Amino acid sequence: MKLKEYLIETIKDNQIEFLTPSREYTKEEVDYMRGYQQALHDMLDDFTNELDASLCEEHTYSLN
Repeated sequence: MKLKEYLIETIKDNQIEFLTPSREYTKEEVDYMRGYQQALHDMLDDFTNELDASLCEEHTYSLN
């Protein structure tokens, strides 16, 4: 689960940088940061969905 924790922390850190920038960013840098933030969210969603699916497959019960 370290990957999920790392993704969540990175998303939080980037959100803080958006709210209180440590320096002035160019428009291109801000666009890149937004894309990077979206990619991190997508990775987290994919990871969570795949983890949930694999856990369901592992714990499928049968009456037979």
